[in-house]
Amino acid sequence: MTDAPIVDVIIRHRALAITEDGERLPITNWFDSDGEECPPVAAMSCVAEYGDKYITVDLRHFHTFAGN
Repeated sequence: MTDAPIVDVIIRHRALAITEDGERLPITNWFDSDGEECPPVAAMSCVAEYGDKYITVDLRHFHTFAGN
C-alpha cells in the first residue's frame, strides 16, 4: 500500500493541491467544519484525487493569502 502524499500547498481558486515533490492533485470536494459541502473560501477540509484513490486534506494547517 502506498503512503498518502504530503500536501505542501493548496491553491483554492484553481482547486489544486501541490505535494512536496511537486505533483498536482485536483481537488474534487470542499467541506466546512460541519462536514457539509461548501465553496472553497469557507472550507476547513477538502478531498483531492491521487491516482485512482482520494486523500483528505485538513485545511486548518494551511495559511490563506490574498493575492492576484
